[in-house]
Amino acid sequence: MTILFLHSSSDLYGASRVLTDIVKVAAGERHRCLVILSEDGPLSTELRTFGAEVRIIRLGILRRKYFTPKGLINRIFFLVRAICKTSRLIRKEKVNLVYSNTTAVLAGAFAAKITGRKHVWHVHETLESPRMLVRFLGFMLRYFSHKAIMVSEATHKNWEKIRKFRKGQLCVIHNGINPKPYLNNRNGILRKDLGIGPEILLIGMVGRVHNGKGQDYFLKMARLIADRIKNVRFVMIGDAFPGYEYLYKKIDSQIHDLSLDDSVTRLGFRNDIPEILGDLDIFILPSTLPDSLPTTILEAMASAVPVVTTTNGGAKELVIHNANGFHIPIYDEAEAVTVMAPLLTDAGLRSTMGNNGRQRVIENFSPEAFRDKISLVISEFSQSAN
Repeated sequence: MTILFLHSSSDLYGASRVLTDIVKVAAGERHRCLVILSEDGPLSTELRTFGAEVRIIRLGILRRKYFTPKGLINRIFFLVRAICKTSRLIRKEKVNLVYSNTTAVLAGAFAAKITGRKHVWHVHETLESPRMLVRFLGFMLRYFSHKAIMVSEATHKNWEKIRKFRKGQLCVIHNGINPKPYLNNRNGILRKDLGIGPEILLIGMVGRVHNGKGQDYFLKMARLIADRIKNVRFVMIGDAFPGYEYLYKKIDSQIHDLSLDDSVTRLGFRNDIPEILGDLDIFILPSTLPDSLPTTILEAMASAVPVVTTTNGGAKELVIHNANGFHIPIYDEAEAVTVMAPLLTDAGLRSTMGNNGRQRVIENFSPEAFRDKISLVISEFSQSAN
């Protein structure tokens, strides 16, 4: 069977890493894998290493920055062009199944409908606004997909509230990660780069620089923590989507305004995440918009690092409050720091919670469980294609 995958970026963050796992499953079962991306990048390089054929077509990806009259015209133009090119590719390459990864990609859904192919939509987003967009995407998921895979129960509930789906159309498959790169990752590389020793409390976050990831909230907490703890440093890892680079200046200005210039290091994109996580004492992901199932939390848990996170999304399914981390409110930095206070001073508690998190990943979010469930979905459509 020939499967066409479409994805919204060419980075190697959460949803992109999930795509590599899905394509590996399909390629391992001897399906031919074509992948459409809007541009070359780390993801396209990674996909080619295990036999995927990558095609570059500008897909007209949905981003909030295009929610203006001029921006919508731009998206419609590139989307129509992408639908035409994708439809031609489907027919030329005799594609049997179209697989869209994230709801930011619409071209695959339309092209599958036009060419009469089955369509699977892997949904990583939990959206509440803008209402018109949410309703539109709910309509698309209902009528333009044969199967919609939700990455968390929170995501499943979100879309079920918006639209009534056919029985069996939605299913939940939690992301899984291979814990091995995170089991022996305490090599001190990050601390050496920062020029700090083990006596310094090191707190970090990993995530795309975006309005909903909470970098501004992280910095507000950092200021309060630095007022409580003398020997503390903070690191922020992640770059921005193209077109959102202006957020760097906002972050840098906030760091300066909060007098955190000597306490916060912004590292940008890194491909040595296991080594970075291994040097952290506490991991914080303070998402301020719904975050369906943050893979970085699983990576931190696998690294035996306690996790502090907001819970407006799938994080609550990963972090058990007071067991492997803490749940904090959104945009209440004083309360958030009060909740996490025990971790700031108790190394024994950090070790216990970190080990609890690692065990939880190994038992509940294994790559084997993920592969088995994805394989079942693919085989369902493979049988109908034969």
